[in-house]
Amino acid sequence: MNLAVATLAFRQRPMRLAAADLAAPLRCRLFHGGDPLGICNVIDVSSGGLGIALPPELPLWLGMGLDEVRLEQRGTVVAQGPAEVVNLLDGTARRAGLRLMGGSVELSRLSLRDGSPADPGGATPAAATLPADWRAAVSEFGQLLRWSGFFLDQATRSLGERLSPAQERAVFSDFFAQWAPRALGALGRLHDLSAGLDAEQHEAARLHARHHLAADIHPGQVPEPPAHGAIDDHALPLLFSSAEFDDSTLHARFLRYAWPRFPLVRTILARPRWLGDLWDALRVRADARVLVVQPGPAAELTEVQLLGGRRVELTLLETDGHTRAEREPGWRERWLGPAADLHVGGRPPTGMPAADPDEVPYDLIYGAGVLAGLRDADARALIRSLYARLRPQGRMVLGNLGVEPATTWLLDHVLGWRLHYRDAPALRELAKSLELRATAVEVGPDPTGRATILDVVR
Repeated sequence: MNLAVATLAFRQRPMRLAAADLAAPLRCRLFHGGDPLGICNVIDVSSGGLGIALPPELPLWLGMGLDEVRLEQRGTVVAQGPAEVVNLLDGTARRAGLRLMGGSVELSRLSLRDGSPADPGGATPAAATLPADWRAAVSEFGQLLRWSGFFLDQATRSLGERLSPAQERAVFSDFFAQWAPRALGALGRLHDLSAGLDAEQHEAARLHARHHLAADIHPGQVPEPPAHGAIDDHALPLLFSSAEFDDSTLHARFLRYAWPRFPLVRTILARPRWLGDLWDALRVRADARVLVVQPGPAAELTEVQLLGGRRVELTLLETDGHTRAEREPGWRERWLGPAADLHVGGRPPTGMPAADPDEVPYDLIYGAGVLAGLRDADARALIRSLYARLRPQGRMVLGNLGVEPATTWLLDHVLGWRLHYRDAPALRELAKSLELRATAVEVGPDPTGRATILDVVR
């Protein structure tokens, strides 16, 4: 199988559940010409087709149309409709492949081995009482992950033990195009199913989802989430490049490829494309002072180079000491201004260091995702502290990630990043409660539409 054939197969092959993955056998009644033909055991099932074992006496031929195929599990009909025989294997172990003509099998109606509607057992006693359709959805998503790993391995086996980087990227790009709608759709459905859970159920749901999915989502040791208030959301895109991530398998490397393409992570990675707009007002000034809270990759270092020789005094405040020590050498290496004009410091997890009596006010203060780690009370305190450091007509821009069903559910339930999401009305209400005597206060979406921005001019 060459690369073109393999990637074509990715697009065409539906998700399949093997009989071994079902909590109870799936049987298939076949009807032709108004008469019953017989009952067959199902070998595997997808949303659009079946693999069935054929008794020796059952007459089928390639291209044969079946009036009705009736799927039964534990005596209950889970799907029915016409079908066509698209594959036939004769011999000692006869089998056939059927393509369903009248719709598809709703896989969520099938009872699966782990976390299925028929088996209330969960990772904890509390998880066993969670809604059956929620547990089934967790199980289905796990099945999708395991299936995608198996298929990647099978479809690329003829290409060698290890694909070249170019081959991997070509395979991953094509596979992601058909994998993403299923995976992100499944996560979005889990988000919807989780919306009605109360606080106690949410905790049980997190333990259950982490128990069943963490190893498949993040091969190796799943890193612990950051402490409350100290969340640097720039670290989110790097979760799958961490030292704890085991990239020894093709599927693991595919997950690392897929992660930066999840919607909320794409929002974070898009920031360098719009942060430059914040610097426009500085271009008319001979010098400027800028404060960045949770700087991440520090795209502002590039912006300083574009200000045409104007002097900029830049302060970067990072909460985590390890991250600060890791990034500071790179920041200083990229800094083109006088060394004394670049300041790198720390701040408390939920606020700011006390203001220095002779601290000069700033022209621009921003933190692209800093509010997502803070409860309302801590967010108010941080905004007040930063606002007090602005000069008259100075600008403060702070961001807050919003809920995006697929990424949000995965972060919260499996990876443990419990962010505080605020949409525009919530952030507007929070800003209103501060009663800032500002020239302008605006709240609106960032350019991706998946984060909310508080923009204040003193």
